[in-house]
Order: sequence, then structure tokens, then C-alpha cells
Amino acid sequence: MKMNVFNLTASRTLLIALATAATLSACQKENIKSAVAQAQASTEENSDASVFMSSEGTNSKLVLRPGPGNGQDVYVEDRSGVSSGNMNYVPELPINSWTGGGTYITTRSFIRFNDLSLIPSTATVVSAKLFLYGISQSLNSPQGNSYYPGSPYNGYGDNQCLVQKVVGASWDESTLTYGTQPSTTTTDQAILNPSTSQWNYNATVDVTRMVQSMVASPSTNYGFAIKLATEQLYRSIVFASSEEASRSLRPRLLVVYH
Repeated sequence: MKMNVFNLTASRTLLIALATAATLSACQKENIKSAVAQAQASTEENSDASVFMSSEGTNSKLVLRPGPGNGQDVYVEDRSGVSSGNMNYVPELPINSWTGGGTYITTRSFIRFNDLSLIPSTATVVSAKLFLYGISQSLNSPQGNSYYPGSPYNGYGDNQCLVQKVVGASWDESTLTYGTQPSTTTTDQAILNPSTSQWNYNATVDVTRMVQSMVASPSTNYGFAIKLATEQLYRSIVFASSEEASRSLRPRLLVVYH
């Protein structure tokens, strides 16, 4: 009888141990999954490569984050009707209507992701997002973003921007000026929301429809133009460009497709 009791007790102990082991195994599996996910995110964000490709379920994902050597982005200015030279060597992309020394200044920025051609032209773009990252100081716009709680410029209106597809012609960051900027279209244009802080304001813009047309017709991928929705004083917003030393601040385009 004692042997039976012993066997029963031993069996119960074994079952409890197995259940505990199974629970620990499940927890360990979740930890492993979490670690893998973090590693994948880290690979994308910290890699020195400007192109990152991966799978996302039945879809494919392409992330483009060009640097100084292969980025195509530039800001151009009009100073009281006089077109200034391009500013592709500066690590920032300002968009503003301001004054300087009594001169009225209008600034627009252009950006193009050439490696979109890696996506087959027959692909369907599920989503495409443009990520722009704010900076903590600016040579072009020392006042920073004009619109945020407590800003002295709020009375002039917000700094909402339009992101439009360039359709007029191709362009090069080393030669583009305000006077030679190609035309854009309002078709499928996207809204870049007003800033909420003076510095370090990050923006995410849904550019799915525009990217779909760029993918379908690679030869007419002329990129995006970014300008104020209302080009009137005193409105400004500024982001980092591909010339930015910190890779994590450079413009980023994420495309999911199948």
C-alpha cells in the first residue's frame, strides 16, 4: 500500500515537473521570438547599407535610406524673385516662407529614391511610407519649426506641407535650382502634418499611390517635391537630408509590396 502511495506521489511530482518545464519552454520560445524580432529591427535600422530587403508574410518589404554617396535630395530657394543655387551639400531639408535681411525667401525640397527600381514594375504596392526626421538645429532655419505650442509664429498659420509627385522631368541634386525645378502634380498628393515641436519633429507620410505609379513606370520616377501648403510668412519646417552624419536621421522610404 505504501508503495502505491509512493508511486502516486512520484507520478504527481513528475507531472508537475513536466508542466513546469513546458511552461518554461513556452516562455523561452516567446523570448527567442522577441529577440529575433529585435535583431531584425536592429539590422534594418543600424546597417550601413542604404537598401534593406525582407519578407513580411506573403509580401516583400523594401526599405531605402540613402546616404551622402547615393542620396538625391536638395532644397532650392527663391529670394524675392531671384532663384538661388542648389543646396545638396547641406545636411537638412527645409521648407519655408521667411525673410532674411529684408528679402522674402521661399524654400522647397526635393527627394528621389532611385532604388525603387528594385521592385518589379508589375508589383502591387500594399503600402509606402516616407519617414522624415527632425533635427535639433538648422543653418537655413535657425528659428526651427514655426508651429508648436507656445511658438511666437503660431498667429501666422500652421506649417502643413504638401508632398507631391514630380512629373515634369528628371533632375539632379547638384544642378537643380528654384528656377529650373520641374513641375509636380496634385494627383495623389499627400499631406505632411504641421509640426508639434520647435525641433526634432519627425513626420510619417503615406505615399502609397505615388509610389505605385513610380514602380509601374520606373523611367518616370522623378521623386517627390515638398512645399508648404500655404507659402506665406512666417512658416517653416525642417528635416534632415541624406547628407546627415547620423544615419538614423536620414530620410527613409518603406515599401511593402507583392
